[in-house]
Amino acid sequence: MAQTFSSTTTVTGILTSATVAWGGTLNVISGGEVISTSLQEDGEQAGDPIVNVSSGGSALSTVVRSGGGLIVFDGGTAAKSLIDYNGVLSVEGGGQASQSTITAGGIELVQAGGISTGSTIIGGLGQGTTINLLGFAEGRQLVVSGGVVNDSSIESGGILDVFNGGSAFNATISTSGTSIVHKDGISQNLIIQNGGEAIVEAGGTLDGAIVEAKGTLLALPGAVVSAVSGSGTIIAGGVANVVNQEGNAPKITYYGTTQTGGQLASSATDYALVGGQINSLTVSNSGTVIAYSGGMLNSDVIEALGTAITTGGIAHNLIIASGGAATLSAGGQNFNTVVEAGGSQAVLFN
Repeated sequence: MAQTFSSTTTVTGILTSATVAWGGTLNVISGGEVISTSLQEDGEQAGDPIVNVSSGGSALSTVVRSGGGLIVFDGGTAAKSLIDYNGVLSVEGGGQASQSTITAGGIELVQAGGISTGSTIIGGLGQGTTINLLGFAEGRQLVVSGGVVNDSSIESGGILDVFNGGSAFNATISTSGTSIVHKDGISQNLIIQNGGEAIVEAGGTLDGAIVEAKGTLLALPGAVVSAVSGSGTIIAGGVANVVNQEGNAPKITYYGTTQTGGQLASSATDYALVGGQINSLTVSNSGTVIAYSGGMLNSDVIEALGTAITTGGIAHNLIIASGGAATLSAGGQNFNTVVEAGGSQAVLFN
């Protein structure tokens, strides 16, 4: 008969088809194995349901829902876990996870010394919840310093984030999935399929990638990118746009060498890369426009909550209206800027 746990229990043998209720914790120690465990959705005034897997313990086919957590410690293993909206799988140092599925709003966090292999990351708006306490509506795999992920599959709306000191090997990005390599993160042997996208930020490293037809790779200035091939779109110059979408992965658009006119808002960013020029764009409501070395902004209007950044690039005839902000840094040059009442311009010294 299936059991329900609402307090702290230590598992030393095999436990099948259990439910961890509000306030319940299963500590799976050496020789313990939990199979097909379900973590009940968290209540507003109850402790989170938790499964801790320590050295010699294992968890197979665990389902983690809103507010629940599956934590894999040194020497512990978890396989075929399903991490649903607002649930968390944390792979600690020395822990191992394999064949995990992370759905909309779920998180897999791979920490220093942790290893995750064969995860599938899926996005889309989470079901059954209107508030995402983690701040993500997407399925997301986060690789932090010392963490390693192998053979991840990032599917529609999913995101693979590789942060400082994290490493991702042999990931595949399919339609509407995205991989982001942040400063001092490393990605190797990436495959970007039709409709998939990858962004390598300044200081990030991408060593080996195949960009298939209708796949997109955006390498921002300062990124280290090598051994890239394929017939897809590889953006290292011109004008690119990145829109952050709630419940989905970011969307990249390539404008070629010039973008003229239009509106930019809602957490979107336009990049004027080497050889790119952005003319007469209106930027507001958390939109950002950036000119890097070799890029240019011309006659753009920066309104309420809009931001213009010149970092190595050149800007002519900017109008900074009320609530707008401009920042000049790292060798950038601004000419004939008009700062209206309520606007601001900051000049940063190196």
